[in-house]
Amino acid sequence: MVSCLFLLTLSIACTPVKTLDLVPESYPCSVDIKNQPQECKPALPTNQVDAKGGALEFDDPDLTLTFDEGTLSKAQNIKVSQKLKEDLLRQVKSESDDLFNLSNVVEDSICIGGLTEQPDKPVSVEVTIPESFRAKLTENDEIRLMYQNKFRGEFEYHYAVALSNGRTNKQAETVTANLPAAAFQLDDITNEFQACVVLTSTPTAKAGRQSGRFKEQVEGECLTGVTLTYPLSVPTSSYKVTSPYGDRQHPISGNWRRHNGVDLRAANLTEVIAALDGTIVKISNDRKGYGHYIIMRHNDGSKTRYAHLDVSSVDKSIVGKAFKAGDLIAYSDNSGSSTAPHLHFEYYPNELLSNTNARIDPFPCFSTTLNTAITIKDSGEEKDDGIVVLINGREVCRSSSTNVTNQCSVSNLRSGEAELTVLCVEAKDSYCTYEIQLDKGMKFKKNGLKIIEGGTYKKEPMKYNINIP
Repeated sequence: MVSCLFLLTLSIACTPVKTLDLVPESYPCSVDIKNQPQECKPALPTNQVDAKGGALEFDDPDLTLTFDEGTLSKAQNIKVSQKLKEDLLRQVKSESDDLFNLSNVVEDSICIGGLTEQPDKPVSVEVTIPESFRAKLTENDEIRLMYQNKFRGEFEYHYAVALSNGRTNKQAETVTANLPAAAFQLDDITNEFQACVVLTSTPTAKAGRQSGRFKEQVEGECLTGVTLTYPLSVPTSSYKVTSPYGDRQHPISGNWRRHNGVDLRAANLTEVIAALDGTIVKISNDRKGYGHYIIMRHNDGSKTRYAHLDVSSVDKSIVGKAFKAGDLIAYSDNSGSSTAPHLHFEYYPNELLSNTNARIDPFPCFSTTLNTAITIKDSGEEKDDGIVVLINGREVCRSSSTNVTNQCSVSNLRSGEAELTVLCVEAKDSYCTYEIQLDKGMKFKKNGLKIIEGGTYKKEPMKYNINIP
């Protein structure tokens, strides 16, 4: 009897428990090779993705999301909606012509949300292009995908839009883009992380690729190869970036944010100057972001934005006027969503010259030499003298008997001591009187001032030593 009980007990202990029969078919379990029961976990719902990553397909709107392994730390229920997001579309349309040259914009945006955490890696989104949208396109149009960009930094808050790397031709049925982690920001209403995108197009399908100058930006190098004038009238020793371009991670929350420009140190009412020759195309006020700002379109097709400007110095009457690099266009301040005086500067290359018309890091493009101006005045009573000014033997400015006051832009001056020469080339009495005024911190070594008066005869050059900051 005892032995039977022992055998019965042994039999019960060694029989595998068939837990699989107790689990619904929709919740499959795995069993190891020894047929021992494993913990059963439910299959992920069709709109859920976890740390292993994977692809999710949606029908309305028609798109596919792909998450690489490690993009998320835990399972997330992904929500996708197509709706009229007025604030996003308003921003897209506001900047479409001024900055991006958009030719078409879909009225509905697509928002990807439901996330309780920000992704650690870019998320691939493939959007089906509506036939009604493609029907509006020309042969020159290229389909693009824009996304909403919110940035809250130490000194400022910007609400803007950005072009993704998603681009294709009008014959394509879908467009795919990698949305950076910074595109997913915390929504104030749902308290969930979401990214919103909009289908657009730009007239760049042919001309850009024919230029043969497409390349990727390398850190520390200027993508366009164009030299920009530093947009503040300060000595080169005062060039200071207080907040750089690009993605950065919050030290406490760990969330990523994308800064679309550079913040440059500037005291209140510092002179803001044009970075390239061009025309002012827009002056506006964004109270919740950029504050008072100026957008310039330059002669090479690129554009620049100057933000957080002093309101009293931004005169809308200058819209449509042309300026040279180094010309005064405004004064700095901390208008808009800004907590300290500085200049926020953005650079948008011409897509005919580069592989993007989205913003790029402008700092590598700034000249390390000084771009400045020199003013010549005939200080005599008759105002009939013609004067030429040279710096280190290079002519930089000229006035005539009919143009007795002239301001000249001077570029690429290297820091240090230089020789300024005044030549008298036109005078009824063979003697020229003059006043020379230097700009941007340059000074005459003789008196430590930026203005000097003098006189000289024809064929007798007058030489001065000047200090260039």
